[in-house]
Amino acid sequence: MDVLDHGIDAAARGDFVAAIRACTEAIEAKQRLALAYRHRGHTYVRMGELDRAIADLTTAIALDPKAANPFASRANAFLQSGDYFRAISDSTEAVRLDPSLTGAYVYRGDSYLQLGEWQQAMADFTRAINLGSDFLGCDSHSHSRRGYCFWQMGDHDSAMADFTEAIRLDPNNAEALYYRGVGHQRIGETGKAEEDFAQARKLGYKPNES
Repeated sequence: MDVLDHGIDAAARGDFVAAIRACTEAIEAKQRLALAYRHRGHTYVRMGELDRAIADLTTAIALDPKAANPFASRANAFLQSGDYFRAISDSTEAVRLDPSLTGAYVYRGDSYLQLGEWQQAMADFTRAINLGSDFLGCDSHSHSRRGYCFWQMGDHDSAMADFTEAIRLDPNNAEALYYRGVGHQRIGETGKAEEDFAQARKLGYKPNES
């Protein structure tokens, strides 16, 4: 196992400091540069250091423009920084290069949702769900966010079904619990609503932060 492999393994364990150190060592030694920049950039995304992430992922893309994953990771960084149009552009390129890349659909869906483009967001969350890959909890997240889109479009029954499925997949999905609570409240099921709200509060959810 070379130094970059150690860095990838460290990132998988959540040891981001060790991952950054190993990826940087690989870059300085000019070992598998595209992959080293990609993994360091992805680790910076997970750390919330978005400017550094974007810089590294841009370099990774320049070194290997046919690789889908750096586009998806940079889309996530743009999404987190509030640059939704660039997130959409990078996600679109990622799925062009690899139509099976679940995360790219989710990042694009989240970007469309932030822009109030409910139909486009719903289509991407449906694609992510249909891929059947629970990448980093994408299935629960996608059901929750698609449910929010259904709600905004007035299809409350489909919304409630999606919120319930999101909770089944991940009982700690506080966002889905909160919005299902809103749904219960609006149809007069106050007891069920308070149960969902209480659980969402216990998990630390605050409305309007998603």
